[in-house]
Amino acid sequence: MNSPHWHGPSPTLEPLSIPALFNGFTGSHVVLALEELGVWDRMKDGAQPLERLAEDTGCGVVKLSSLLRTMALLGYVVVHEGKAGLTDAGRELVDNIGFFVWGVGGYGPVLTDLADLATGRKSFGAEVHRDERRIAIGAGRVDRSLMRPVEEDVLSGIEYSSVADLGCGDATRLIRLCAGDRDRVGLGIDISRSATDLATKRVAEAGLADRIDIVCKDVLRSMSEEVFPGIELVANFLMMHDLLAAHDDGADVVRTLRRVFPDARYFLVADTTARPWDRHAGPVPVFSLEFELVHTFMDTPIMNRDVYENAFAAGGLRILRREPFGAPSTWIYLLEADGTTTPRR
Repeated sequence: MNSPHWHGPSPTLEPLSIPALFNGFTGSHVVLALEELGVWDRMKDGAQPLERLAEDTGCGVVKLSSLLRTMALLGYVVVHEGKAGLTDAGRELVDNIGFFVWGVGGYGPVLTDLADLATGRKSFGAEVHRDERRIAIGAGRVDRSLMRPVEEDVLSGIEYSSVADLGCGDATRLIRLCAGDRDRVGLGIDISRSATDLATKRVAEAGLADRIDIVCKDVLRSMSEEVFPGIELVANFLMMHDLLAAHDDGADVVRTLRRVFPDARYFLVADTTARPWDRHAGPVPVFSLEFELVHTFMDTPIMNRDVYENAFAAGGLRILRREPFGAPSTWIYLLEADGTTTPRR
């Protein structure tokens, strides 16, 4: 297996100004706060009266105004004559909100304890934990705003009556995949109890509890213990790096997935690969820097794209489609198992 991302080249790029670096910390937390208060979505349709925003969100007017004033000073909000609305930059920010829920909310505890994690005074998974619920919500938001059109295009040419989503999070994707066909059934598996509790709630709210099962399991363990027959499409979004990190041979991961889902005709895999920083030019994109940093402190290597593609080929999966997928250095693959003759639309 190729070297993990922490052994890759580290060029010195153009620096952020010190004020931008410092104020970005403040701003990112305000972005998260306004998202969890539901303010961003309320402003998408136009400027809203501050009094109404405060009433709808249960906030004190002064504190809500302070949050909005902060974002106005950073250029994302216009506050004028008692109303607050989005700038063009603010509308772009709303499309990227999921990264803030994931990175600021979900991994905030990890970032706070980087020094103790670096020295070993604390350990990830023992004294330091990520916020699994926020990670699931953030991933769902990124999915809805940036990934869905690509996914729909990639899946538009195949037929399937059953789907399993490994690492299903809040079930956003699984609900969508099953809701489009009233006879389609689904299985969602996630290690996080908070994520599966949220997924179960959302499945019920969508009226799909009779067709979608949500299971709280460690996929890494269950892969060696269970078999799930009858599943035609297996989706694995943004967690293949965890599976690769837990095994010495990526091809073994693919072969195990095929054994666990013996009837699977297609595999839909999306994941973030190591960014080629030695070829990078321009501003550092959202997501990549933190993604690689926190996974270093989780002892989870992020691999180059060719590691994935070599594993697919050696494990008996053919690449039918590969497309850029919303987040930087993130790709979606539609893979077909060797030896299948699946009908396509």
